[in-house]
Order: sequence, then C-alpha cells, then structure tokens
Amino acid sequence: VGAGFDGQGSAIQSGSVVYAPVTNSGNVSSVLLVGNTSGNITITINKFNPTSGATGLGGSTGVGGISLDTGIFKHDTTLTGFTTAVSEGDVLSFTTSGITSVSTASCKVQITLS
Repeated sequence: VGAGFDGQGSAIQSGSVVYAPVTNSGNVSSVLLVGNTSGNITITINKFNPTSGATGLGGSTGVGGISLDTGIFKHDTTLTGFTTAVSEGDVLSFTTSGITSVSTASCKVQITLS
C-alpha cells in the first residue's frame, strides 16, 4: 500500500494527504520512503476502518511514521512505535510534514499477509 506526493516543481506542501485502501489483512513488516532530493520530510500514517457506503472515514488509529533527514531514502523494518495490524477494508492515510527541499516523494507500507 503506498502514496505518492508531487509538489509540481516546488517543495511538497506540509499537510498534504493521500488515502489508500488496504486490500489484504496482515501486519506491516516495513515502511519505505524515497524523495527526489536530499532534504527533510515526515510521513505520518493513520488507519481508518469505514463501513461500506459510509459518507466519512470516521475516527483514525495511529499506525506510525517515517522521516527523511537530509537523505533521499529510508527503509524501516524495526517499526518502533508502530501499530502493525491492518485489515482488508481499512484505509491508510499518509500525511506530510516538516518538508524542506523535497518536491516528489513516495511512501510504501509493506504488509505481510496473515
């Protein structure tokens, strides 16, 4: 499950959000973040569990976060502080903050099926 951000030639806006559906139940086993240039960006990941036909996502549960600090790539497999269980039908949100210089970035959550 992943999200891409594009600042259209400028630094990505803080507070940008991408939503992505979870299609299989399992546990988060790693998170990868890559940016186009050395800089800073933090992605906060939250989980929603809406019901079919819902008009809103409802309340969220924090999953975790990942940051680049003056680098272009990070692969986190320790997942310190993460809530790793996800279920089919959940929706993950990816929200940006703390951005300097990075104009495109991609974040991928790897899920090991249960």
